[in-house]
Amino acid sequence: MTSPSKPRQKLLLFVAAADDPQRDAACATLAWLAPLEGAVCECYFHGRATGVHYGGGHPAFADPADLRGGTFAGGHHL
Repeated sequence: MTSPSKPRQKLLLFVAAADDPQRDAACATLAWLAPLEGAVCECYFHGRATGVHYGGGHPAFADPADLRGGTFAGGHHL
């Protein structure tokens, strides 16, 4: 017996520059509106990364790119 396939949920994908000052407000607004349209929302912020891993030192003395994390494996990311 074949089960009926479940319809795919709509996805609203928002991509913005990590340095954009409006990114958080835009992402929050889209995440709030997406369910009203029967969709889910994902936000991705692109920014320069140096490959340095998290941790160590005071954030005030770090390069902003280092605060975005570094390379990591898992969750189909690398």
